[in-house]
Amino acid sequence: MASKSNKCSPEYVVLEQYLHNICDALSKVSGSITPLARDYCSAGIITSATMSSASPPHSPQSVLTPYERANAIMTAALVSVQQDPRKFGAVVEKLSDHGLNGLVKEMDDTLVQPQGTARSRSPPLLENHKPLCKKKFKIKRQRMKILVVGHNGSGKSSLINEMLGGRNVAVVGRPEDQTHTNNPVEKYELEIGDVDVTIYDARGLGDPSITDESTMNSIVKIKTVDIVLLCHKLYDRVDGASVKELKVLFGNMDDDLIDLSILVFTFGDEYQIRCDPVFDDKGKLTGESKQEVKEAMNIQKCQMEHKFKDTMKKNGTSDRIADRVPSCITCGKRKRNGERKELPTSDNWVDDLWELCEERCKREARPFVRSMKSKILETLGNAGSQLIGFFGKKK
Repeated sequence: MASKSNKCSPEYVVLEQYLHNICDALSKVSGSITPLARDYCSAGIITSATMSSASPPHSPQSVLTPYERANAIMTAALVSVQQDPRKFGAVVEKLSDHGLNGLVKEMDDTLVQPQGTARSRSPPLLENHKPLCKKKFKIKRQRMKILVVGHNGSGKSSLINEMLGGRNVAVVGRPEDQTHTNNPVEKYELEIGDVDVTIYDARGLGDPSITDESTMNSIVKIKTVDIVLLCHKLYDRVDGASVKELKVLFGNMDDDLIDLSILVFTFGDEYQIRCDPVFDDKGKLTGESKQEVKEAMNIQKCQMEHKFKDTMKKNGTSDRIADRVPSCITCGKRKRNGERKELPTSDNWVDDLWELCEERCKREARPFVRSMKSKILETLGNAGSQLIGFFGKKK
């Protein structure tokens, strides 16, 4: 969890002043207060409990003034931002949605000093509505955290690299001459555009040199993630050994974590070859063969999904949570010429996977996922280009 800033710290004072200046303006805008509070609640920026604690006490007979209502909303937003600085951007976004762009810009240009002092010019509080929390006032934003789980050889590393635009961030295959590590969870830290990303690759499941208990202990220590990718080869059976590992996994994952999960069935390209496809002179699947392979792959995906969800339910996951876990099919490593492999089940499986990530991740992480997806897909669309601002660093 993000650490709370001290109430005397400069960043807290600036945030407080900024939000309460907006509060003053909101109290004068007819009809804006209730929709704003509703939108903040629906977007997960503030909760009803936070809202109630921020509201001033009043008797049933009294009516809150517009200022008091606006003040309660912005105080609740302030509390939420201090708990998780990533929500600051969402606060500004919602203000913009309510036609307050002019106000935000004006407050970028001028900071009104407390009563009794002269109005003075100050540097912009929000440069283009952006990172007050990241740069000028040094409120550290949390990283976007992605946990990738699966049996050794399930294609986790290839998946990570493809999701990140073909960048070789994770080592595929782990050759014997690679420096060996007994760390059950590999950690990769990088930047995609303006977004800090941490990817945890839980490589320990099924590794004879690492116990499943050690792997789960390492996962538990991560404490918080924004999305979980559960990987399994599309053509691998869910046999006794697999079920045993899944029991360990799901037995240690609460509903909140499973509610952030996606079932990723990897190596769809290899399963496709097992379907005896027919290709034309250009090396593409014929129309008839493409439809047959697509149907076979989707049937296999549904069967695998059913087995996974059944195991979830038998290990304490509620039916409601398990039933809404989505799934997708992905490919393995790229072709020898560097091109990404395609599937008959999707026009763009990387795009589809990022769409699922946006749907399943925590609400406050969705703007980050959208930004990452846009940057990555832009790169994939520019053949041979390098990902600007993308720096992979393994720790």
